[in-house]
Amino acid sequence: MPGLRRVTEIEVSAPVGCEEGAVNRALHVYPARVLELAFGGASGTGEALARLRLGRLGGLGVRALVELRTPTAHERTAPIALRWRARRGAALFPVMEATLRARPASAGGSVLVFSGRYLVPFGLVGIVADQLIGARGARATAHRFVADVARVIDALVEVA
Repeated sequence: MPGLRRVTEIEVSAPVGCEEGAVNRALHVYPARVLELAFGGASGTGEALARLRLGRLGGLGVRALVELRTPTAHERTAPIALRWRARRGAALFPVMEATLRARPASAGGSVLVFSGRYLVPFGLVGIVADQLIGARGARATAHRFVADVARVIDALVEVA
């Protein structure tokens, strides 16, 4: 079965206690700071190290480099582009390409939405591994990431 490929798509969201415009400002004006606070450390270059947890094996994880690209000044409502890749053994793991954006919600709040996708490596073996543990680990990591970013944005907006 050469050429067997599968793309896994993930979309998760978390509520934010401030309006969409405030979320977009935080994401676009302070993206490296948001990543730094969400992950507990960043390089100041738009990259951060994350620990990706593999499913229920909470102690087993992969250190990943998260890179971001912020839109230009005239694209204030455009999503933030993210790229997650394993820091070591990168050939063994897929690269997640994703976007992070704010959407309006009721009562003056908003929702932070992560939409990502990755190509599962290693054909049939990789697809089976992704179904058993990889996709769940990626989804759980994305949930934690979005919740952490939402918490940081809430705190930043509260201070401002």
